Amino acid sequence: MVLIFNASPREKGDTAYLIGELTRELDGEIHIVNTYRENISPCTDCRFCWEHPGCCIRDGMEPVYGWIQEADWIVLCSPIHFDEVSGSLLQTASRLQPFWMAQQKRGEALLRQKTRHGAAILVGGCTRPADDAHRMCRRLLHCMGAECETILHARDTDHLPVQENLPILEQVHALAARIGAKNGSSR
Repeated sequence: MVLIFNASPREKGDTAYLIGELTRELDGEIHIVNTYRENISPCTDCRFCWEHPGCCIRDGMEPVYGWIQEADWIVLCSPIHFDEVSGSLLQTASRLQPFWMAQQKRGEALLRQKTRHGAAILVGGCTRPADDAHRMCRRLLHCMGAECETILHARDTDHLPVQENLPILEQVHALAARIGAKNGSSR
């Protein structure tokens, strides 16, 4: 199963286009969490998860916890804002606290032990590397028990739309092939 976080506010923007390119080539179960449109509240630091498994907030994050458990691949897709992933991805990611606190405070592993692969697709109008966003993607994937295998970064999208950026399109198609191969797909 592939779990994709779409952290873009634009339904037809560059991030959405690259997600479409990726998913068009994938077979099998795919779940896309749109961090701007799902009913997912940020962590309130209530500390429920310090002593209990799970989160006390009952909202759109509940199925996401299960999808993280089952995922073979987790892909973070975000525009870059101020050299960082979008605020909605960070807000959603704040709800990963139950996984972290289970391990740190109670010595328990809430994440089912399995191999999870991770990747990120970042999109930005700037030409800078956006090291902060890259580090955050690695950190978030690690928190979900996924090994970050690659980060694709479409730069300078203010001048070169992703639809015309052949290198990033080739990288997205190569990622789809890797995901298909590791999921046992015939593609």
